[in-house]
Formats: sequence, C-alpha cells, structure tokens
Amino acid sequence: MNRVCQDFEALIRQPESRIDVKMTLDSISKLLERCQEAQNAVEAVITDDDEIEKETQRLMDFEREISSARGRAEKYLEMNAEP
Repeated sequence: MNRVCQDFEALIRQPESRIDVKMTLDSISKLLERCQEAQNAVEAVITDDDEIEKETQRLMDFEREISSARGRAEKYLEMNAEP
C-alpha cells in the first residue's frame, strides 16, 4: 500500500495528470473493496478473538490510508476541474 500511496502522491504533484489520478482513484476503490472481501474471509476462519481484533485493526489502518489518499485525489480533481 505504501508504494501505491507514493505513486499516487507523485501523480497528484503533476499538473497534467487528471486522467491518471481519476484512473488511480478508481483502482484504489476497487482495491479497498477486494481487501474488505479478503478481510471478511479471513475473519470467517479465525477463531481466536485476539487475532480477529488484530486483523480488524489492520483493515481499519488500511482503510484510513485509502480514505486519506482518496480525499487528496478528490481535492486534486476539484482544484483541477476540466474546463
């Protein structure tokens, strides 16, 4: 995820990358959806409450990173709206 965020940050700094930012934003949203599905599958087979809590915390941390990246992307798109 760190690599995705770094690449994404680099895109946002480029003035003519609106389409790339939009496509990356779509990809990030799909990635988050797949991660949530995987998280649900993992939680379904884990029986230890502590492990479930750890996995839940990992997903929450990941979701926070995604949400932050999405917010920056949406702000970029808003500030660089098409004429």
